[in-house]
Amino acid sequence: MTDRNRLRSPARFYLETALLFVLGKGLFLIFLYAIVMTFPNAHQGQTPEYVYYHHSAFGNALMSWDGGWYRRIILDGYAEDGRAAFFPVFPYLVRALASITHSRWTTGVVLNNVLTVGGALFLSGWIAEKTKESKATFVLARKRARAGVLFFLVAPGAVFFTALYTEASFFFAVSGFFFFVARRNYWAAALFGALASATRSTGIFLAPSLFVATAVEVIRYRTVTLESVKKIAVVAAVPLGLVAFMYVLHVQLKDPLAFVKAQVGWGRTSGHMPWDTVLKELKEPSYGDALYRVDALASVAAVGLAIWSCASGDVLGGIFVALCAIVPLTTGTSMSMSRFLVVVPSVFRAISHFVAGHPRRGNVLFFGMALAAAYFGTTFVLGYWAG
Repeated sequence: MTDRNRLRSPARFYLETALLFVLGKGLFLIFLYAIVMTFPNAHQGQTPEYVYYHHSAFGNALMSWDGGWYRRIILDGYAEDGRAAFFPVFPYLVRALASITHSRWTTGVVLNNVLTVGGALFLSGWIAEKTKESKATFVLARKRARAGVLFFLVAPGAVFFTALYTEASFFFAVSGFFFFVARRNYWAAALFGALASATRSTGIFLAPSLFVATAVEVIRYRTVTLESVKKIAVVAAVPLGLVAFMYVLHVQLKDPLAFVKAQVGWGRTSGHMPWDTVLKELKEPSYGDALYRVDALASVAAVGLAIWSCASGDVLGGIFVALCAIVPLTTGTSMSMSRFLVVVPSVFRAISHFVAGHPRRGNVLFFGMALAAAYFGTTFVLGYWAG
């Protein structure tokens, strides 16, 4: 089989991409484990609400901070203590699978790693589809797809895709949504869109993003096609996941909007102008933590990325990036913005374009991101806030 024919084999391409990603992720997990084993008592200084006394130091390291909230939901469902801010797909899926495996922690960690690999494959397929749409060569499409996956592997928030967090399940759902929209499989896109809106609050942004992208197509071609109608049907399906979550909250808490009210506990309030939030964080970051300056700058960079994505033909991805960057800023804080953006596939599509044909630029960026991933991973597993 020639190199060109090998590249044209989807099964072989995805298998090679998956193996490459699994190898890199395995090395990252070994690195995190080594850090925890070197400092096994790092979490002893934390207050009890952030540590759940798993039988191993590595278990505690991956269950700290927001992982504790998901653990509570897995154990007891929703209650009036702030946990309504965390959406149900990941914890309820862990609960269901744990009835078979008899280990919630192992189930959650393994599930997140499997979903991360699945999301990476969806990402590579989506980047390849978008590249081919621009009349690029097949070989270039595959190179960009693999580059996007490799940069996703070393994203600064890589540790959250292993911890008891929802990043992996959300990235899997959003990447699947983008992939199936590009492949015109609208039944699957509707399913993944609804899954995304039941996994994190920002999942609902897929609906307006696809609506705007469809409207741009209709205006551009001056006709409403069957494809346009199908996409609008997908738009209508996306909020069903959020509706299902609201029903769960109605049954358990008698308040379908509890997920909105719970945000106040994290210092989020409504009515702020995004630019005012950015300026405030740059001048005097929340809690005096310089990490919030990084989050504020990340939101500014994301807006620029959104403009570039739209200009390069990815209106769906561009609008989604913009909404994920701008809307959270209206709550008055940039907290966790970097973590919100690391699950947006458009970010890695843009990076794959940026480094295409520039190996030196790609190598510098790759190692820079890898160092950032190592830093944030080390910070998190040692019990410090990392986003």
